[in-house]
Amino acid sequence: MLKKCKQTRLKLYTYRKNRIKFGKKLIKTTVT
Repeated sequence: MLKKCKQTRLKLYTYRKNRIKFGKKLIKTTVT
């Protein structure tokens, strides 16, 4: 149970990080 919670948390963290990265890239492409 604890392991699963940790895994989902990690997935959420990576997803958020990737979303931010993707958002920055998107902003860069729209600006230029």
